[in-house]
Amino acid sequence: MPKGREGGSQRSPLRWWRRQEARLLGLTGSPHDVRHAIRAREEQVLRWVGISALVGVLTGASVAVFDYVLRDQIIFYLYTASNALLYALLPAVGLALSRWLLIWLVKGGDGQLTEAYISAYHDPARRLGLRDVPGKLLASLVTIGSGGGLGLEGPSVFLGASLGDSIQKHYGRLFSREDAKLLLVAGAAAGMAAIFKAPLTGVIFSFECPYKDGLRSKALVPALVASGSSYVTFVLLVGSEPIFAHAGALEFGLVEVLLAGVLGLLCGAGAWLFGALVRGIRRLLGFLPEWVRPLAAGFAVGGIGAL
Repeated sequence: MPKGREGGSQRSPLRWWRRQEARLLGLTGSPHDVRHAIRAREEQVLRWVGISALVGVLTGASVAVFDYVLRDQIIFYLYTASNALLYALLPAVGLALSRWLLIWLVKGGDGQLTEAYISAYHDPARRLGLRDVPGKLLASLVTIGSGGGLGLEGPSVFLGASLGDSIQKHYGRLFSREDAKLLLVAGAAAGMAAIFKAPLTGVIFSFECPYKDGLRSKALVPALVASGSSYVTFVLLVGSEPIFAHAGALEFGLVEVLLAGVLGLLCGAGAWLFGALVRGIRRLLGFLPEWVRPLAAGFAVGGIGAL
């Protein structure tokens, strides 16, 4: 067989594949336009991945600093005392100081954390930004350090969501109007993933907490990238030890599954009861002057702690 014909025979499979590719692309439009659209979309996704990783790293590092200041500094020094009177007074002083910080450092004195993320998710015109982050984090440090009823997940989610929202505003040209809340969700996922050392939990929380919306499918990749990078950054700085240590082998059988179902029902009922109590106490405190509310709540918490 002549060389030219042999060479053509070797190249024919590639030519055949290109012809088939052109035919498939032609079904949805001009092959050149379709290829250009696919490549543009690929570049956009790559930009999302890079920016989402940046959100995750910044969130993980910030949550690690917050965790260190609270656990290793504030709580360590405050709870080395053994005076019951100090424990009785500390929550009231802490809540009063926290309220003062919110009034002076946060616009409108708003102390919402996770609720702020939910509101920003549903309101297209609302942006979190970084303006209120210092005031709310300081108030959270004082509240938690003095024994108030607040966990680390609220400040972490608010911090991550605020960072994500601010970074997306800075790189707004890379996102369309329909994708306006992508990094908000990614940042919330990163905050939850870091503080609980559970990346998948962060992704699920960031999607389910604000309820249903069409954004969820688009936000999946940014949330996964941000959660993973946030977790890695956090454990590199803090350590990968589990929050709750356990010993022995874990075995599951039919009895354990049935008991888990009973436990789930009890937890659901307890969560409903807790929510009802919180709403009732809020209504009760609504009859008191605003400056009295943190003091009343603080003395109640301090009294329980002293007992």
